[in-house]
Amino acid sequence: MKGYWWTFVTVLVLSFTLVFTGCGPDDADPAEEEPEEAPDPDRKVEEIVINTTTMDYDPARNEVARWVGDTFETELGVDVEVQPREFTTLVDSARRDPGESEWQAITLGWSGRIERADPDMFTHTLFHSDQAYDGGNNYHNYESDEYDELAEQARMAFDEDERQELVYEMQEKLAEDIPMIVLYNEAEHQAQNVERWDNVIQTPEGKYSEWFPYYAEPLTDDDHFRIGYTQDLDTFNPLAATTVFEWKLLRLNYDKLFRVGPDMELRPWMAEDHEVVDEQTIDVELRDGLEFHDGEPVTPRDVKFTFDYMTDWGVGYFAGFLDPLDEVELLEDETIRFHLEEPNATFLTNTLTQIVILPKHIWGDLVEPEEDHVWGEMMDDPSQSEGLSHPDEYENEEAIGSGPYELDYWNRGEEISLVRNENYFDHPDYYDADEIDVERISYIIYGHEEGVMGGLEHEEIDLVGDAYMSDYVDRVEEMEHVEYSGHTSIGFHYLSFDLSEPPFEDHAFREAAAHLIDAEELLDIVHGGYGEPGGAGRVISPSVEFWRNPDVPEYPFDPDRAVEILEDAGYEFYDGDLYYPED
Repeated sequence: MKGYWWTFVTVLVLSFTLVFTGCGPDDADPAEEEPEEAPDPDRKVEEIVINTTTMDYDPARNEVARWVGDTFETELGVDVEVQPREFTTLVDSARRDPGESEWQAITLGWSGRIERADPDMFTHTLFHSDQAYDGGNNYHNYESDEYDELAEQARMAFDEDERQELVYEMQEKLAEDIPMIVLYNEAEHQAQNVERWDNVIQTPEGKYSEWFPYYAEPLTDDDHFRIGYTQDLDTFNPLAATTVFEWKLLRLNYDKLFRVGPDMELRPWMAEDHEVVDEQTIDVELRDGLEFHDGEPVTPRDVKFTFDYMTDWGVGYFAGFLDPLDEVELLEDETIRFHLEEPNATFLTNTLTQIVILPKHIWGDLVEPEEDHVWGEMMDDPSQSEGLSHPDEYENEEAIGSGPYELDYWNRGEEISLVRNENYFDHPDYYDADEIDVERISYIIYGHEEGVMGGLEHEEIDLVGDAYMSDYVDRVEEMEHVEYSGHTSIGFHYLSFDLSEPPFEDHAFREAAAHLIDAEELLDIVHGGYGEPGGAGRVISPSVEFWRNPDVPEYPFDPDRAVEILEDAGYEFYDGDLYYPED
């Protein structure tokens, strides 16, 4: 199997080399005319660092980064260093304070989790200027007063057609300003053993979703559902989790007030009832009888504690979802009242579907509250802490939540196993907890796709947890016990720029770069044409048709136009190198 894996990687590399070699002039200067005298060497465009995944982790994304680097060198005369990084390190390097990035460009992706179908995640949370900070999601450091105003208006638009128009305008503005370039919406290839399980439902994020345990039916006496994964978790701490691998599992272990159903409709979950009192006030009534995995009751105080705690500690990933919140109040009848800073049409669908509820009796004893922390007012003796400086340092080895499954064991690098929460509540509208047939869910860690495919062939796993490379589709379809399915992801892969420093702080340079990305050709080479080609501003997937603007400005692949844009902006080409405009 190892030979197959490296043969695949070699073929991929050769494919890029054969297709893209010669895109630009052979060993020629990009510009037709050079200045008579050499420009000041201090004006030379410095080396561009592109961070990306390792070849083992994601050969396609790694090769995309290398092709981008080669194209920039060939067509623009700039030196490029492509730096592969282990995935978690790569994510951490992306989320740095403005001006502290060690890269000028980075290739990453946002997964298509179902709760991201609301456009707020990929418009406001990724690009509003108040998200440009250490740990924030606007790590392009994009700042635009015009865009911020559109994003804020969209959050306040309760009329869906009005909000759609604003979301369309935001996509156009992103296409105009080019803080990132969407490379493609990946085809989410799925593979399931249909001889062992039936009714593993297809959702907008695929078969591996938070919903599969409620519907799956075993075809044998074995009620143990096994999922093949390429990547282990780094943490079970929801305040430290940053990757899709962590969150797709944590949302089974922890619970939320609302969930987005497989039909993409909002479902009250821990919340039994809610009322929009006015555009800035939402009341939520918690279900009776909810319990954490250790038997302690879930109370409205745990809910208030969770929101106060995450807000006070400034949890990076959640900050964009929490920033509409002004205050959480407990009314006399135990109703939880959310007061918002301003009217917000996305609070139910975007915030309350993302925030997992923490047990106050565990998290409240970890860290001593700071002077201005609201959550400390709820603790009897907040000085009795474990001495951590921030709750994201907590190992959370027992992972006590209140979700439908609870952690049984975690053998790092090998397997994670969850067991059904026998005390989980019955939902009157959707399921009876005693009728859930999946008693145990195990995540088998293989480290790379070839291992996962071997596990699928030998019936070691029931479902592939990751979307896999298109090269494996034919192989999967030849497996008699396996059913193939696929769809275009809500999420996307992208090339992001650091707009806080040269050269990408200059719009002309980003516009030139946009004309050097052949998204359709990339998709053909990397995924055999499966999926949807991207482009600047294409942050909303065609899978979410209502919110996707089909008419955003486009930047066709045109190296000559890229050079023309730079020359018009005052850049100079000399002896194969690119120089900044004179001051």
